[in-house]
Amino acid sequence: MKIKKYILYTIVLIAVIVTLGMTEFLIKAYYNPREKKFYLSTKGCLVYNLAESDYEIIEVEVVGENLDYLLNNKNDVIQGNILVNGLSIFSQKEVYYDSKSSFDYDNGFFYSEFYDNSIYTSIGIGDKESICKIIAASKSWDMLVCGIVIDENVDDKVKQVIKKDALLVIPADNLIKAKELIDEATSNSTHMDDWLKERGFIKE
Repeated sequence: MKIKKYILYTIVLIAVIVTLGMTEFLIKAYYNPREKKFYLSTKGCLVYNLAESDYEIIEVEVVGENLDYLLNNKNDVIQGNILVNGLSIFSQKEVYYDSKSSFDYDNGFFYSEFYDNSIYTSIGIGDKESICKIIAASKSWDMLVCGIVIDENVDDKVKQVIKKDALLVIPADNLIKAKELIDEATSNSTHMDDWLKERGFIKE
């Protein structure tokens, strides 16, 4: 009898420990998203005019993170910064990152949520310091399309790199790849599609 009671107590104790552990895990998962950092140094395509194949290939860096809510109690998030020649397209500041870096909010960033379990998102950016006025992104970071506007608020350092309104497409080392990613962006974002049509990047 003592052995049976001991076994029963052991089973109950294990069940309590497992239950407490699961409860703690669920509470943490509810309030704290899983963070996945991202860094990429690659080629980007600045597309000035799709119809005339006016473009150039440049070096870009992307640093950011995904915030994933495992219980789907909130929308998953993508946020980060994009550098062209060391300059943030969201703040025009000179920034240094490497593969061990985490982006910081002080040097410019974008933030967007994924709705209805989509793997695509887009958002307009109203900050006057940002030359990126709209961005479309995929959850896996393999498609980034930024609408760039060059006006009187743009620093001369930026104008030396980006001379006029353009689309910055990442990652893309040729125009064919850039067009594929632009098609992917417009197919999954009405907001981006409308923005490009309004500015003549694509035809109605």
